Amino acid sequence: MTKNHKIKAGSLQFVLFIGAVIAVLLLTFVLLSHSHIFFAKKSNKFMEVIECNSFSVKLALQPNGKAIASNNNSYEKDGISTEVKKGLWGVFDHYTAVSSFEKINFSSSVLVGYGVDETLPALYLKDNQRPLIVAGNTKIVGNAVLPQQGIRPGTISGNSYFGNRLVHGTITQSTAILPNLESEKEKNIKYLCGPFSPKNGVVPLTPSRNSSYSNSFLQPTKYITGDYINLTSVSLTGNIIVVASREIQVDASSNLQDIILAAPTISIKNNTKGTFQAFASKRIEVGNNCILNYPSALVLHETATDQQQNQPNLAPLFVGSGSIIKGILIYQKRSEEKMFYPQIKINTNATVIGQLHCEKNVELKGEVRGSVYTDGFMALENGSIYQNHLYNGSIDFNQLQEQFVGLGWNDTAAPKKIAKWLY
Repeated sequence: MTKNHKIKAGSLQFVLFIGAVIAVLLLTFVLLSHSHIFFAKKSNKFMEVIECNSFSVKLALQPNGKAIASNNNSYEKDGISTEVKKGLWGVFDHYTAVSSFEKINFSSSVLVGYGVDETLPALYLKDNQRPLIVAGNTKIVGNAVLPQQGIRPGTISGNSYFGNRLVHGTITQSTAILPNLESEKEKNIKYLCGPFSPKNGVVPLTPSRNSSYSNSFLQPTKYITGDYINLTSVSLTGNIIVVASREIQVDASSNLQDIILAAPTISIKNNTKGTFQAFASKRIEVGNNCILNYPSALVLHETATDQQQNQPNLAPLFVGSGSIIKGILIYQKRSEEKMFYPQIKINTNATVIGQLHCEKNVELKGEVRGSVYTDGFMALENGSIYQNHLYNGSIDFNQLQEQFVGLGWNDTAAPKKIAKWLY
C-alpha cells in the first residue's frame, strides 16, 4: 500500500523562485548576448563609416576627383553615403566630408595643398635679362631655374663668394614670367587682403584680455571685427577670422591656433608662438625669436602705390632675427614699377621652412629650407643697393621634408595632399 506524501507549500514556492531566477538569468544572458552582437555590429558599422569618410576624402584629392571640379559631390559605398564639400581656408583648400548610415554620422575636416618632390626647384628666378650674383656665405642646394645669363660669383663689402660650387644641383633656364598661383587662390588672397566685411548671418566676437574663443571647422565661420585689434592675452582656436580695418597686433601672450588674420597692417611681436595665416595689404612685421608652426602663412598683396620707397629697411614683409616660419610666405604686386628696396626681407638667423613666392625683390640674409620663387634678389649693404645679388643667404631644398604640403601653380602636376586634419 502506497502512502501519499504531502509537499509543503513553501517548497513549491522555493521551486518557483528558483525557476524564476533561472529564467531571469537566461533572459539576461540572451539580452547580454544580443546587446553584445548589436553593439559589435554597430561598432563595425561605425568603423566602416569612418573608413568610407576617409576614402571619400582621398578620392576627392585625386586629379580627376569630382569634388575638385564641382566643389560639392556625393559618394555612396555599401549603403554609406558621403558628401564632400570643398572650400578655401587662406592659401589652402578646405575639404569637409560628412558620412552617414541610418542614425550613424561622422564628419571630418582637412586642410589640403600640394605635395613636393625632387622635381621642384630650390630656386626659380625670373629672367629679367641679368645674372644672379652670389657673394659671401651664400648656399644654394637643389635644382635652380635661372635667367639665360646664369649665375656668377661676386663681391660685396670686400666679401667674395666662399663656396666651391655656385649651385649644388642642376641648372635650367627660366622664363620672363614667374609661375602664378592657382586662380582660385589668387582670388581668395585678394579678398582677404582687401577691405571686406564679414558675411551676413555671422555673429561677431569681441576680444578682451584673458578671453578665449574656439570654433569647430564643422561650424560656420565666426568673425572678430574692429578698427584696431590687440590680441594680447587672447586665445583663439579654429574656424575664426579676425578682421581689422587698420591694424592687428599679436603678442607673445597671444594663443592663436589655425585662425586667419586680415588687416592692412599686422604686427607680430617678439617671442610670439602660434599657428595662423596672416593677410595684409600694407605691411606684415614678424619680430625676433618668433615661432609660427606649420601650416602657417604670411601673405602680403599690395594694390596701392607703396609709400616706403625712401625707407628701404622697412620691407613690407619682414621676418626678424631668430624667428622660424614653418609654412608659406607670399608677396604680390602686379605692376611694372621698378622697386629699389626689398619687398620680403628674411633677417640674419631667421629661417623659413617651406615656400617663398615673391613677385618683386627678396633680401635673404637668413635661410630657406625649401624653395624660393622670385622676380629678383636684392642686398642692402653699407648704404649701397646691389640688385639681383644674394649675400650670405641659404636656400636648401633638401632640408624640406617630403611630408610638406604647400602651394600649387596653374600648371602644377604635383599631387594634392592633406596638410592637416582639423576639428
